[in-house]
Amino acid sequence: MTMHARPTSADGSHDRPPLLESTSVEIERALHSSSHVGLRSVRCQFADGVVTLSGQVASFYLKQVAQAIVGRQPTVKQIRNELRVLRPEPR
Repeated sequence: MTMHARPTSADGSHDRPPLLESTSVEIERALHSSSHVGLRSVRCQFADGVVTLSGQVASFYLKQVAQAIVGRQPTVKQIRNELRVLRPEPR
């Protein structure tokens, strides 16, 4: 029995299928084009209608804004918001 390896990208990770990749890119583009600069580093993964948000934001407000933006995407059925809220350093 012959086993075929899935193609890997330059960083050594397995490539995602084109539909999943394009959906993730579209969702990230919606986040990054927001007027909220703090959302530009948010990353997402998309699989079977579920988006997982990851990264760090400066406030709970931005965490909610990210979720609202993603929720407007027609292909999204569920959101797993794993964004971490950073606490500012004491002065």
